Formats: sequence, structure tokens, C-alpha cells
Amino acid sequence: MTGKEHGRGNEYDFGNELAGIAGMRRVEVNPEKSFNYKITDYKKGIRNSRNLFTSATLKGGPVTPEQIVDAYIDANRALYGVNRELYLDMEAAKILGMSDDSLFDNMTNRGERRAYNSLDEGEFRPLTISGDVKQIFEIRADELGIANPFEVAEDAIDGIRDILSETSLSGDLFPDITNPFATSIIPDAVAAANQIINNNPATPAIGGGATGFVGQGNINIDPASGLTLAEEIYFDPLEKMYRKQQRKTNTNQTKLA
Repeated sequence: MTGKEHGRGNEYDFGNELAGIAGMRRVEVNPEKSFNYKITDYKKGIRNSRNLFTSATLKGGPVTPEQIVDAYIDANRALYGVNRELYLDMEAAKILGMSDDSLFDNMTNRGERRAYNSLDEGEFRPLTISGDVKQIFEIRADELGIANPFEVAEDAIDGIRDILSETSLSGDLFPDITNPFATSIIPDAVAAANQIINNNPATPAIGGGATGFVGQGNINIDPASGLTLAEEIYFDPLEKMYRKQQRKTNTNQTKLA
């Protein structure tokens, strides 16, 4: 808008001044500067997503394969959201005039070159469990005297990771993944073990097994530990102690009878 002089000869530009009075002052957009803040938020979001997995599974005490897989799915759901947000920010920056080279340089200078390549293609990179984290699972299992639950969950995690690797960031399409351990197989096994322990009439009496285990059907009790495989993997130390004592009591009662 053309400026206009007031009584003392000063000229005002009514364009930006008038917009400022109306609360709509024109602001120059600097996409490169704004994008740097987006990268900072992205890096923080990546750390937080990874922490979702470790905080849920390595907080101390026994964890089950089902809990490990649940934590992996949850961490990837958060990770997907973080990656999709930066993907959309990159697309917006291009619309505002930021070149591909400038985006690449910004990401590379912040140590995110590999992330740029994936995001530019709209590809999602799911969480990878590092060797260090796997070692912590092994150490914790040894300390607790239990089987390593991550080894049981690892195949399921690898399968989920393969599915997520095919998930695009171009749409809000995080897949609905079912935890393969969230089935009735384990509860049924534990229920069957409880029937044996409690001498349920519906269950045949405990007998010797040719494999060195004591049990019936698919429920085998290790004579050394006094526990079934399901109990070894999924029960915490207190529950294991209770099961052993309960089984010992029932065995003594059977001998007296």
C-alpha cells in the first residue's frame, strides 16, 4: 500500500503497519531455521520411543515374552508417530521452498543422514534391539536364575519387524499387530499344570516319563527343578517357591494315602 505523509513530513507504509494494528503483521518464513528445531524434536522423540521398550522390560524383576513383545509393539507405535511427523515436516518445508539438498545437509549435519534417506522415501525403520540390550536380558535372567525371556520372544520380534519394515509413512497406517503370545496356549498349559498339582480327579495321576520328566501329555515336570517349562519361564521366584512347596506337600500326601 502506498505510504502517506503526516503533518511533520514522515511517511508511513500502511501495508505492514496496518496489518500489525490488526494483529496480522507479515512475518518472513525461514523454513531452514524452523526445520532445525524439527530435527531436535525428532531426535528427542526417537530417544523417548526407544526408552519405552527398555523401561518396560528392564525395570527389574522377571518379565514374560508376552510383555517384551507388547513393549516392542508400543515402542514402534511411538517411533512411527515421530518418523511420520518429520516426514510431513519435510514435505511442508519443500512446499515453502526448501530444496532437497538443503534438507539433506541439515539432516546430515545433525547426524541423521540415514534417517533422511528413509524419510525422503517415506520408509519406516522399526526399532532394532541392540546387542547391548540383549546382553542385559541375559545378565538379568542369570541373576534371577530363570530362562532368558528375550530368547523366547526374539522370533516374534523379528517377524513383527519384517512387517513394520513394509509400512509406509505416507499415510497414518501403523498396522494392527497381534502379540502371538497373547493366546490361550500358555494359560491352558498353566491350568493343566495346576490340575496335576492339585490332584484333580479329571487329570490322570502323575507318572514317570521316559524323557526324564514327570508328567502327563504335554505337561512335563523337571525332576531337578520341580517345575514345568511354563512355570520356569513365566513364574516369578516367589511363585516358583510356592509351586515347589505345594507339589512337595501333595506328593507326601499321596505317599501317605
